[in-house]
Amino acid sequence: MLAKPLRHGRCNRALPSLPAVCEVRAFIVLTEEPNVPASIVPMRRRSDATVAIRRDPGGSSPPHDPGSADDLGLLALLLGGGDSGAELACALLERFRDLHGIERASASDLTLVGGIGPGRAAALQAAIALGRRAACRERSRGDRIRSSSDAHRRLSPALRHLEREVFMVLLLDNRHRVLREVRVAEGGLTACAVQPRDVLQPAVREGAAAVIFVHNHPSGDPTPSNEDLALTRRLCVASEALGIRALDHLIVGDGRYVSLSDRGLMGRAS
Repeated sequence: MLAKPLRHGRCNRALPSLPAVCEVRAFIVLTEEPNVPASIVPMRRRSDATVAIRRDPGGSSPPHDPGSADDLGLLALLLGGGDSGAELACALLERFRDLHGIERASASDLTLVGGIGPGRAAALQAAIALGRRAACRERSRGDRIRSSSDAHRRLSPALRHLEREVFMVLLLDNRHRVLREVRVAEGGLTACAVQPRDVLQPAVREGAAAVIFVHNHPSGDPTPSNEDLALTRRLCVASEALGIRALDHLIVGDGRYVSLSDRGLMGRAS
């Protein structure tokens, strides 16, 4: 069933009728270019970028590759597409600044935005949960860790969004293939109490030849603290006593990380 033709703003020209499931095919564009093509209708300004909707009169469905859309475009599609979806996406980003802010928001926080009811809030949180679950899905046993970036890619999705410190250990065989990921401890906003025996017990049980320690900084800044360095030294001493190689200690922040091995800080207290 086709939707009724729509009219946009001051334009008296009727837009093409599209399937009801997607009345308007909208591409959300963030641009800082002063000369905006005529096919782009400005909506509002958010920071220094011009937010616009470009209509595609030749199509009747959303883009075939949602991955090519920007943050605004993906949010607009999740919120129903069209002008209303774009307006809601703009309002969300204005309130929460970015996707990371939306990810951290509770359902009640989301419903503070006009037009976002419990249903839309639940849909947003479900989409975020699905993305997080796909990213966190444990890879197959036997994946080889060749560098700190390999370890970061594997564990960062499970840690970077958390509001409390969590300590994990990656158990490896003698060829640095993954045996298991173990969540050892959860702490508060700025610290996580970790004992070497709790970290290394799973390694002994699994017969791991090597380990990589990983924890997050909820502040988003992965700079190691003196406590992080002191803990690393204790873990390295305990690992050596058990005949297990401590390869690295990663500290995960918001979109970045620090590898103590890459910085030559493994086992050093200062």
